Amino acid sequence: MKERKRVEKDELLAARIADVNREKELRLKAESVTRGQISPCSRRARESVELSRELTCASKALTEVRRAALQELLLLEHQQHSEELSRVGKAFYTQRI
Repeated sequence: MKERKRVEKDELLAARIADVNREKELRLKAESVTRGQISPCSRRARESVELSRELTCASKALTEVRRAALQELLLLEHQQHSEELSRVGKAFYTQRI
């Protein structure tokens, strides 16, 4: 008698769990379908925002690359100027601390 009730209770619980899992799967499928049906206007707006972010990042990266190239060029020019001065017997003034 007790075993029968326990078995019935377990079966009822299993059925409820199965129902909950089916509902979760249906909800996930519905969400994925609605995501795919986004209106073209909102899709364009989202793509526009993403494009502007990408352009901003690219601009920053390009600025960093240019800055590094200019620093390297400035260092090279300073070295060349220093060599020219040393050939003449002169040097840059550096203050000692």
